Amino acid sequence: MKKILMAAVACICITAMSTTFSSCKEMEEEVEGMNDANAYYSYGASGQGTNGTEAEGQFRVAIQQAVGQGTILGGADDKVIQACDKCYEELKPKMQGKSAVVYIVKKRHPEGWQKNLTAYIF
Repeated sequence: MKKILMAAVACICITAMSTTFSSCKEMEEEVEGMNDANAYYSYGASGQGTNGTEAEGQFRVAIQQAVGQGTILGGADDKVIQACDKCYEELKPKMQGKSAVVYIVKKRHPEGWQKNLTAYIF
């Protein structure tokens, strides 16, 4: 009886591990698909914290000025990050003593996959 129970537990563990690894692989594939030169991407900002929405708006403006609105074939990560770095440096003195985190988000169209490119912490 003990051997049967141990075998059942082993089977459950193997099944759980294979499910976990396949899920990780699927997630990796989605992230890898976030740099396809033949896909369309858009960018945005998501603020959190007591002053996150205040800072979020500034980052959205910086992104729009850098790459425009709508989707971009192949993406423009470097341009977006450069514009957001500049925005962060300009906002940092104004945000002293305030709590906020702004995530810069890249979204693939039409799949809807998304990932955070970077985060700015105030």
